[in-house]
Amino acid sequence: MYLTVNCPGWLRQSSLLPPEPETEASKEGEAGHEIAALAASCHGWTPAGRNIASNGVEITQDMLDGAARWVEALEGFPAHIETPVQIRRLHPTDCWGTPDARQWSPDTLTLRLADYKFGFEYVDEFENWQLLAYAIGALDELFPEGSWVDRPGITVEMTVVQPRFYSASPIRTWTIRTAGLLHYTERMREAIRQADSAEPPLKTGPHCTHCPARTHCPAYDKAFYHAIDFAGRADPMVATPEQVGRELSLVREFVKRLEARETGLAAVAESMIRTGKNVPGWALEQSAGRLAWTQPLEVVEGTARMLGKSLLKPPELITPTQAKDRKLLDAKVIDQYAARPNGAFKLTPHTNKSVRSKFA
Repeated sequence: MYLTVNCPGWLRQSSLLPPEPETEASKEGEAGHEIAALAASCHGWTPAGRNIASNGVEITQDMLDGAARWVEALEGFPAHIETPVQIRRLHPTDCWGTPDARQWSPDTLTLRLADYKFGFEYVDEFENWQLLAYAIGALDELFPEGSWVDRPGITVEMTVVQPRFYSASPIRTWTIRTAGLLHYTERMREAIRQADSAEPPLKTGPHCTHCPARTHCPAYDKAFYHAIDFAGRADPMVATPEQVGRELSLVREFVKRLEARETGLAAVAESMIRTGKNVPGWALEQSAGRLAWTQPLEVVEGTARMLGKSLLKPPELITPTQAKDRKLLDAKVIDQYAARPNGAFKLTPHTNKSVRSKFA
């Protein structure tokens, strides 16, 4: 939905290509989702000696800490975990999805949709098109004949839980009322109408980074070569704050598109090489894994002690955040012994996002 709203032509373009190959990152994300879903479905669940997810990926402490955050985010009222929803208001047959969690409180007329993201890339809760679409489908299930449309007092909470994005709160929620949801409903319906048209428009932007058709898209090709041409221009030095702001915004936009092009081409090249094709200038080389002990700890340490040495690391504290995630100490106690120092200043783009989020 995120791609469709930003580029109605992406789906038609992607349908002409084979699916992108699975990556180590995607398999790790799948495993992280599995552990989080188990923890939410069976409160207090632990691996109990199991250290491998069903897709063969090792269960890490990061996954267990993230699952604890996921359970924390869903506290308050019962949740339906990974239950599919049809979204016929947006499209009669081809719009559906599986929310990671959805909750409904009839006492407060509050619908909560939550999405668990185990990756490192920031996922915005504000105007999150995936969660907005889920909210529409869930409300239509709760209120037959779409009667929720005439009930402006219903609250919709859309939450993103992202335990491994460390520059913001791991649990972030955007709240709107049903009156605001109608505006987004119409935007999605119009985007889908364009996607179903004879010639759906192709539009480039930051969303291209996540589009599977980015290496075969004519609109993206033009933007890509325009970015290269722009980078090679011999322009005079910019002189005014207005010029600096405009050009910096343009350069950052082009950098995002070039990075998207690079990741897309790398995926295609890897797929070609794996199927026996020659990609000039490129090859697949297997890197060596980390050197690891093949004998039990006591055997290796015992050998070292016979030689008058020790290979054990000195004990060290886990981080305050890990202590909170694992609920080893009360948050008030941790706050007495830990503090977050001020970080360095960072140049960030200034938009009207905060204003729009308040009036959505």
